[in-house]
Amino acid sequence: MPKVVVVHAGKEEYALPIENVVSIERVEEVRPIPHLPSFVLGLVKVRGELIPVLDLANILYNTNAGAEKRNVSSRRSHRNDADRSGRKRSERDS
Repeated sequence: MPKVVVVHAGKEEYALPIENVVSIERVEEVRPIPHLPSFVLGLVKVRGELIPVLDLANILYNTNAGAEKRNVSSRRSHRNDADRSGRKRSERDS
């Protein structure tokens, strides 16, 4: 059975494949940004990187998460197959 990370949205549970998850962080302070859609709660800084905080319940069901705990899950980007150092995986693994 594949490993997954389970997230809750409303009364539903969704599973994300673990290979698509970089990290799961406890959200300390979400900084709201004006003029964004209601499902964008704001930004958090994690290890120097700004990450958007999205309200999945709002996106899927048009309801607010309310006082529920929120975690940030960063997914891996496949844009250029490079890690954060800018080197491609084939370069860093050799």
